[in-house]
Order: sequence, then structure tokens, then C-alpha cells
Amino acid sequence: MVRDTLFNPDKLLPCLEGLESGKNNKHEHLVRQLERFSDRIVGIEAQKERSIRLYAARGIANEAYIIENRNLDREIERLRKRKAEIARQVQEAAASDMVEHSIRDYCKNAKASFELCSTFELTQRFLREHIEQIIYNRSKVTILGSVPVQRGTYQSAAPVPFRIEGELDRKAIRARPHTLQPDDGRWKKLAETAVEQLPAVAKEAALSSF
Repeated sequence: MVRDTLFNPDKLLPCLEGLESGKNNKHEHLVRQLERFSDRIVGIEAQKERSIRLYAARGIANEAYIIENRNLDREIERLRKRKAEIARQVQEAAASDMVEHSIRDYCKNAKASFELCSTFELTQRFLREHIEQIIYNRSKVTILGSVPVQRGTYQSAAPVPFRIEGELDRKAIRARPHTLQPDDGRWKKLAETAVEQLPAVAKEAALSSF
């Protein structure tokens, strides 16, 4: 459960608390839209300049000039408001991209660290560094931790908690072969059981070796 989620940004993202799930793919579209609005504003301002020159050259009536300029001013104001709204959305989309980048980096680094865990001690160390708490409730298990996430270009990464919930497959655990450690007390019980099955002479020799 840990590997399936902790190393997969698509699965880890919905487990983060306080962040919206799902990928953000609007940033480039919004940037292009912002550029189009900027070009339209420039075009209308140029049209207004032409109207002023035309009025100065007496090429347009006073009333028509006033009406046209009012219409152009209203359109410029409308476009500027919309441009400001799109600029805000661009910033939000960029921040969302940074959040996803932080999560991808975390998953990549966590997987690389885990692959170096060649001993039980290294695996324990990995779990201590990446897992803050494990809660068991019968077959249900909840894993708590946090991911350092950068939300803005000039902001430092801050920990965002995650909550991974799952259920233990007890049948698979029981069916899995287990390797006994040298200091496991079950070795003595296995040895005693084997001794009981030996002939009397061999049993006495074996017992003397304990």
C-alpha cells in the first residue's frame, strides 16, 4: 500500500489534505488567452488614437466622435477587467503546476531512496523519514505523513499532510513465506519439536547442545 501510493503522484495527490485533486492543464491556454486580450486592448487603443487624429483634422463630426470614444473607452475598460481576471487565473494555474511538480519530485525521490534499502535497518530508516504515524483499526490501516510543497515562485516549501487509507489482506500476509531472524524465539521451539522426533540416543545428544 505504501509503495503503490507513496511512489505514484497521481495516487498520492488525492490523499493530500487541503489540496484539490486532479491535474491542472489550463496554464498554457490561459497564457495564450491573456496574450490575445492584450493584443485586443492595443488594437482598440490604436483605433482610439486614429479617431482623435480624425477629429482633430475635422474628418468626423463632434457628436459622432463623442459616441465613438465612449464606446471605445467602455470596451477598453471591459477588456482590462477581463485581462486582470485572466492574469489572476494564470497565477493560480502556475501555483497548481508548482504543487504538482513538488509532488512528482517527492514521489521520485522517495522511490529512489526506497530502492537503496538493502537491509532491514535501512528500510526502518526510510519509514521513519517518510511516515509519521501508522494507525491500525483491525484490518484497516491509515498512514499519515507529509509532503514538502511549494505553492509559489518566491515561497519556501511547506509540509502538506497526507492520509493514505487502506485495508490489510490478512490471507495474503499469512500465505507469505516468513524468514526467521537468528534471535527469533521460534527457532528454539522448532528445535525442540525436531528433537522430540529423534531416537532416544540422538535426542540426548541434541538436548545437551542447548
